[in-house]
Amino acid sequence: MSVPSPVNESLLSQRLAALGAARSWAPNVLPELEHFIRTADDYDLLRVNPIQYGGAVRMSEADAIELFVHAAKVGLFDMDWLLICAYCPQVAGSFRELDQVHPRFQCAFCNAINDVALDDYIQVAFTVSSGVRDIIFRHPERLSVEDFYLRYNFSKGFIAPHGMTHQQLVAALSRGFADIEAHEHRSFDFEVTAGRFEVLDLSHKLLLVFFADGEPAEPQETLVQLESGRFHVPDRPTAPKDMVLGNGQFSFRQTADLSPGKHTIRIENRTDDRGRFWFVQYPPGFAPHLVEYEPFLSGKRLLLTPSFRELYKAQLVDEGESIKVSDMTFLFTDLKKSTPLYESVGDVNAYFLVRQHFEILNRIIRERSGTLSRRSATRSWPGSSVRRMPFAPPSR
Repeated sequence: MSVPSPVNESLLSQRLAALGAARSWAPNVLPELEHFIRTADDYDLLRVNPIQYGGAVRMSEADAIELFVHAAKVGLFDMDWLLICAYCPQVAGSFRELDQVHPRFQCAFCNAINDVALDDYIQVAFTVSSGVRDIIFRHPERLSVEDFYLRYNFSKGFIAPHGMTHQQLVAALSRGFADIEAHEHRSFDFEVTAGRFEVLDLSHKLLLVFFADGEPAEPQETLVQLESGRFHVPDRPTAPKDMVLGNGQFSFRQTADLSPGKHTIRIENRTDDRGRFWFVQYPPGFAPHLVEYEPFLSGKRLLLTPSFRELYKAQLVDEGESIKVSDMTFLFTDLKKSTPLYESVGDVNAYFLVRQHFEILNRIIRERSGTLSRRSATRSWPGSSVRRMPFAPPSR
């Protein structure tokens, strides 16, 4: 673990005090959060998953979400809406406001076409404020090329397929990383096998896909020139290609064919910026699958969090956009014969009984990760909505 980056003491104290004044917290909540901000590794303070944090410090999921929503409001953390590719762990976009999220995007890492859904692939995460503690991941250009790809560009909580660890998966597919400085020219030797061989430069959002097929050939050589906004391959023709792989639609922007065997790829960086390269080999018949994650705070669940609705009322989806959401249930409720109740027991007593009714309703809704909007309850899991609501008449 690296040495923690320094903390701005006065700003940390000021914003912890503001968080403490925002609402009442259990005695250990704020000291544990302060300890986390002071001592955690820089990577642990990047895109914090409140559900995972809650598990580590024995907080309920709901309480941990409430904590980070309030912590973001007072400026201890920045709240990010992360667009996650469905077919690889790439963070395809990071936005501070919900109205900046669009319903469809193309992943720069794998070129998959993604339809956005609030349930599945919009993660909401929290990164420590740069004013409080300036972590190295705020400066991706200072990261090693491996950390740039595997820690900065990839989302947390990704579950590797087939029971593999992350390290095993990377070792199976990776053929090397390289930083190539402006106007630098380097050569790389590979044993290309049948399948897909990819050249990535995510610092420029570029992907070049070689489809390798047929009998092994004599040693080959390919020149790849990094130019402004594109790869130029003078040695062989390239073209876009649309494909269905597994259950995903992929629109590769630049592809070429080559034969398996020994291959020298020469990279010429003709730009004024450093290129950050990753060389990846996929085996024949490799079919992408929907990526699985450890439990995370989804966009849908955040929208159903009462404190978010109270503190971030301006966070809206643009009226010209539409973002999918599933498993959302609305429960409409009213007190039967509430008007005669006021007449029979008087306004003050009736008002007290109605308030008790809605306090019980609100408690049950919160326990099931829902929220109360005027007189309609919204919950994310239909099973908890169709269950009979266990109201008991208040004693008098």
